[in-house]
Amino acid sequence: MKTLQLEKFFPSLSVTLAVDGHSQNARRSKNDVLADYLSSDPSRDQYDEIVIIGDSPSDMQLQDVAGGVTYLYAHPKFTFRECTADFRIRDLRKVLERVIRR
Repeated sequence: MKTLQLEKFFPSLSVTLAVDGHSQNARRSKNDVLADYLSSDPSRDQYDEIVIIGDSPSDMQLQDVAGGVTYLYAHPKFTFRECTADFRIRDLRKVLERVIRR
């Protein structure tokens, strides 16, 4: 966030949600954690839009829980993972185009 100067677009960076998707015995999925957070967040109605940025199909599936728009990221030296995404980007600054126009 700091490197790309995106901090100003996020009203509160005090919440961090983490899921170890690489663990075979993970008890909760990314979808579970996000759904729980959104259902308990009283300020959810204040969000203009939810922007989901990730590099995996499971990141893009968060749209099923949260709605919003998805950005599938891949480093220029790698191929994009196979999944549905609203946008496929190789530069995270592309997200700014959407965030700034809001």
